[in-house]
Amino acid sequence: MKKEELDSLIKVSGYGTGAIFTIILLFSWPIIEFPTVLRSLTTSVTIVVLFWGAYFKWFWKMPVLKELLYRPNISGTWKGRLVSEYLDKEGKPTQKKFFIAIRQNFLDTSITTFTDSFMGVSYAENLLINDTMGVKRLIYLYRKDTADIGVQEHNQGACELIIDERLPMKMAGRYWSNIKTKGVIEVSKISNDCILSFQEGLNITEE
Repeated sequence: MKKEELDSLIKVSGYGTGAIFTIILLFSWPIIEFPTVLRSLTTSVTIVVLFWGAYFKWFWKMPVLKELLYRPNISGTWKGRLVSEYLDKEGKPTQKKFFIAIRQNFLDTSITTFTDSFMGVSYAENLLINDTMGVKRLIYLYRKDTADIGVQEHNQGACELIIDERLPMKMAGRYWSNIKTKGVIEVSKISNDCILSFQEGLNITEE
């Protein structure tokens, strides 16, 4: 969690606790004794803690509440293409159908990618939001495993995608790998559910 988000969390928690505490005391008026004050404070803190627990799990996606601690909701399945700068036998850039499955909550994001020949799994992810420029980026490091049985390749790479939240949501950007391949990725969101294989992605698009 970034410093700005932590500051907002502390500020909202303070205001929320104070507001709830005041409301409870008003309902207890005019009999306000120390045990009443202590119970009111404990109840206020408990309500705020429960709120944040629900926020990090569900509320961060809701249209109004998501503005408290903003995160773009990119969870689900994305479909598009991967265009590698590696040239095929005809001297043309290699193109593949490409699927991204993103599992996301407020604090964590995990990414799995699929083509007909490999699966990539992320091991470091970050969402960068530039409020001044209005640019949102998903950046992740990944490990790529071949889909061919008996072939042992464990390549690593990095990907940086710009997020366009306008419907239908899109992402586009570049990738690089440790075997000196690179190229571009363009995808659109097609489902709120996450696929588990390349074939499952094809099945969704053919329905």
